[in-house]
Amino acid sequence: EFSPQRALAYEGALLVEMWNGNPREHSPPTYTRRVALRGTAREVDVSLSAAAVAMEPAYVSLESRAAFSVRNGAQTPVRYAWKQFRTVEDQERERARLAEDLTRMQRLEEAHVAERCEDEAALRALGTKYEHLRIALDRDEMMFADANFEVEPIEGEIMAVDSVQTRVVFRPGTAAEYSCVAYLDVVGRQDRLPVWLGGVGIGPKAT
Repeated sequence: EFSPQRALAYEGALLVEMWNGNPREHSPPTYTRRVALRGTAREVDVSLSAAAVAMEPAYVSLESRAAFSVRNGAQTPVRYAWKQFRTVEDQERERARLAEDLTRMQRLEEAHVAERCEDEAALRALGTKYEHLRIALDRDEMMFADANFEVEPIEGEIMAVDSVQTRVVFRPGTAAEYSCVAYLDVVGRQDRLPVWLGGVGIGPKAT
């Protein structure tokens, strides 16, 4: 099985050992062959119809909508998902930071429980609570999330040589300018594809 993580040329070797008859424990092989392995990884041909989406201005508490396409030029279907971070490394750094925050919060709560001289049951319940929070953090796929922009569908599959429409919803909370970046993660691509989202919130007008 060849499962490259980056678009590069790879080389390796497979050592094949053979015995005549039934091999005894720790007995040297009768024949040994070294097989050269080579493979080249290429990125799938996936592209966006727009690198930036400027939304129509929207009144506070209302919304505006826009759309763009994600095209799959490959001969096979591909899975995709919209992510919060530019790279997997950035994503995992944020996960590690959140894990440290959980540890710090747990220690503070444990100290508070100890000061109140509560029994061991309270500490066990606290430990269970933070264990569940860590499991949830480990399972978090870090999908794109923003208070004012929504991307839908958030994940899916694009058939071979086909495209899907991605819808963007903008809901301003106040009269201000908003912007963020969503990153398209595609199985078969090394780098995530960014799309900039921007919009202006309009406040009520006096008459």
